[in-house]
Amino acid sequence: MTEVVFPPILGCTDDTAINFDPAAQVNDGSCRWGPIRGCMDDTASNYNPAATEDDGSCSWVEIRGCMDPNANNFNADATIHDDSCTYDIPGCMDPDADNYNPRATKNDGSCEYPPEKPWEPASCGRPQIPRSGTGDDFDDSESDAGSGGGAGSGGR
Repeated sequence: MTEVVFPPILGCTDDTAINFDPAAQVNDGSCRWGPIRGCMDDTASNYNPAATEDDGSCSWVEIRGCMDPNANNFNADATIHDDSCTYDIPGCMDPDADNYNPRATKNDGSCEYPPEKPWEPASCGRPQIPRSGTGDDFDDSESDAGSGGGAGSGGR
């Protein structure tokens, strides 16, 4: 049996050439690198870094937005900074807290509340009045007058 030997396939084996031949086994020196037409201005929105010949196609699409990567609303596609950036303002967001911050946009767990105060019970339309002490020593002699049960009545 005779072995058949086929000659190698000649052609351009450089895959960056415009006439690259994927079937070629041996480079025959025929590779051509024609101009790659495209936008060569790196400030244009359609910049082509591989272009070797400017074809006049450059365009500058203006996308307004926040260009600060630290902002809540950062826009990676923005080409013009429009001062629209927003940032978290940490603070206490509870209006009942002593340190409430109406400008806060992110609750940081720092809310502080006043200590609870003991209150004198209201009776006969009197307003409640905070008293000093622990809260169990309020004077209810006026509300219990005549019953002998108040601390001020001496009936204990």
